[in-house]
Amino acid sequence: VAKLEKRNLDLDRELAERRKAEESAQRQAERLGMLRAVDAAILEAQSPVQIAGSVLAALDSLSHLARGSVVRFDDGAKTGTILAVRGDVDLGPPAGECVAVSDLGDAERMARGELRHVYDLRELPHRTAIDERLIHAGIVSCAVVPLCAENRLIGCLSIGFTSPGGATAE
Repeated sequence: VAKLEKRNLDLDRELAERRKAEESAQRQAERLGMLRAVDAAILEAQSPVQIAGSVLAALDSLSHLARGSVVRFDDGAKTGTILAVRGDVDLGPPAGECVAVSDLGDAERMARGELRHVYDLRELPHRTAIDERLIHAGIVSCAVVPLCAENRLIGCLSIGFTSPGGATAE
């Protein structure tokens, strides 16, 4: 009986690990599908606004974000223009608005390609003007991903969620 119980526990553990691996493979397949959509948008020579919109639509289908935006930075990387917004547009600055890069995160860290991941904006000791605006609108977690081309910071992709930890490192 003890051997059967141990074998059942081993099988349960193995099945749980297999399910976890299958779920991980499914998420990876979804990410690859999103990348194919982005590639297609670029290859179709769409405008930066259309490409940004395609990226946000693909991300929204994967993660159901409350808000997402793509910002293109100026050459001096002091300000940027919001190219596209997805999700609840009332939760932050609208497309076309000019924003200070410093309000999106540390420009030097972004230039190095470092992701800004915030589990809960309300717990930050030093918040930017956009952080405050997002909190006021109900966004509590976010990630800001730098967009670089030829070793130059050209913009960022920002995603926000209404629950703490909604933006995961994954």
